[in-house]
Amino acid sequence: MQRQAREIASGKTETRLPGYGVKELAGLGQSLIDMGATLRKNAASLQVYTKHATHELKSPVTSIMGAAELLEAPNIQDERRTALAATIKADAARMDRLLDRMREMARGQNILASAQGNLNSILPILRAKFDFLHIEIGGDVYQPLPVSHEAAVICFGHLLENAAEHDAKTVEITFDTASQIISVQDNGTGISAANVVKAAEPFFTTKRETGGTGMGLTICAEIIAQQGGQLNVEPCDSGAVIKMVF
Repeated sequence: MQRQAREIASGKTETRLPGYGVKELAGLGQSLIDMGATLRKNAASLQVYTKHATHELKSPVTSIMGAAELLEAPNIQDERRTALAATIKADAARMDRLLDRMREMARGQNILASAQGNLNSILPILRAKFDFLHIEIGGDVYQPLPVSHEAAVICFGHLLENAAEHDAKTVEITFDTASQIISVQDNGTGISAANVVKAAEPFFTTKRETGGTGMGLTICAEIIAQQGGQLNVEPCDSGAVIKMVF
């Protein structure tokens, strides 16, 4: 058990359960292994969400800096000043929410393990945030997704953001209970055949000149892996198709 504890402390992902012979000791040994797995999962979830929060903070920080510069302009009108102040407050509140979630995860409250949702309950959230996209859902829209509500909202958010950046106007999200596959398809410019295999690699982006970070699909892939699935970028003649396979 000392050896097992040392292996867990060193970050080893697999440790062998010796044949103790006494069921109480065997149970204690298995508890050590289970505890190590839980700690690794919590640490990985925190790391994934930290990446997500860092990615998301980019937009409000840029907005606040821009508004602050405009407020320094001489002879600014009161209406303009009020609008800029409202922008700063809204973006600051968004940043605070992201940091609150990160603090929750640091305290061991894994938001990625929240209750399951379904496409029908998630659709209004996505339409409110991406009102410039026509979002449709299909398949088993009332069935629980094989991924937590919070994780689904985060992943769909990144995928819809990518779709918009590639000039998509419509996005369809479908879920098939039998195959346990969630599919997201858009009608944008798509992903070239040469880029399909590396689209989910960290920092890979074709939009760097317009602020792309190349982390959206990577974050999705890591979140889906935490939930026991795999994210696949599928070849497509028109638009882009992303599948989450569980």
